[in-house]
Formats: sequence, structure tokens, C-alpha cells
Amino acid sequence: MRERAVSADLGITGVYYAIIETGSCLLLASEEVSRLVALTPPVHLDIVQRRQVLPSLDELFTLRRRAALVEETSSYMNISSGPSRSGDIDQTIVTGVHGPRKVHMILLG
Repeated sequence: MRERAVSADLGITGVYYAIIETGSCLLLASEEVSRLVALTPPVHLDIVQRRQVLPSLDELFTLRRRAALVEETSSYMNISSGPSRSGDIDQTIVTGVHGPRKVHMILLG
């Protein structure tokens, strides 16, 4: 799986939630969402069902807290709002240093 993810041009995964307020997607490692597939290829495509769309981060954190109290949850949580941005070196902004350089979302339903 690792070799295929590293050599792939595109990674396609589902998401747990998409947040309207920030245009972000929540990824939790599971059988449906692989960290390798989401973060290794240069392009990532999120597939979102309409029922997974939340209005705000407040609602997301309320749902995640509730889930943590009643069930065992993954310790991995990634809220992705697009390619990474870093200005660590010489205060120059560089995009896509960590993870995919391009991120797209398809909303179904």
C-alpha cells in the first residue's frame, strides 16, 4: 500500500465531515480513509456526502467530544483546508511542503 500511495498521482478518500465555515474536511484514519492515500500523493480528492456537511467548527468539536465520551475514537484527526503553507525559512511562504500540493472536493447528493 505504501509503495502505491507514494507513486500515485492522485489520492481519493472519503471524509468524516466537511465544514462550510472554513471549507475544511475532517479525516480520521480508518478502513475508509487512509492517511497514506490522503497525504502522500501530490493531489488529493475528498468525496463528501451531503449528510457529512457541518456549518461550523463549533458543531464539529461538539460532535467529536460527544463521540469521545461514548466510544473509543481514533487518536488521529486531520482537519484539511487545502495545501500546507509554511514560512519557516527566510519568511518566504511555500505551499504544499507537507501533504498534497492540490486538494479538491466533490459533494455528492
